[in-house]
Amino acid sequence: MDLAATTEIGFGIRIFRLLLASSDSSAFISAREFGRVLWRAPTIYLALPLVSAHWAIVRGWAEPHYLRSFGLMPAGAVLVYTPKNREELTVCYSLFAEAYHFACKFGQGQ
Repeated sequence: MDLAATTEIGFGIRIFRLLLASSDSSAFISAREFGRVLWRAPTIYLALPLVSAHWAIVRGWAEPHYLRSFGLMPAGAVLVYTPKNREELTVCYSLFAEAYHFACKFGQGQ
């Protein structure tokens, strides 16, 4: 059974969400959305565990989502810098996988 789905919502925006709902919103950007990629203005938003978000920011791979300071996004919401080479793409994949596993953990009630 697939746990995640992607949806193209137009204007070059693709959202990544879990098919299972969760009561814990810290792993999601919106109801079940753990990641969003904007194709036109290459942008990647992820909901990461707080420790992972901290290290992604400290290592220069991401920056905090600006809506976090207004309480409109979870504490682990980050803007991941667009990868420019294979090494950065590997980091981006690992952060995306971390966001997915974090969301699955809550989606499955663990």
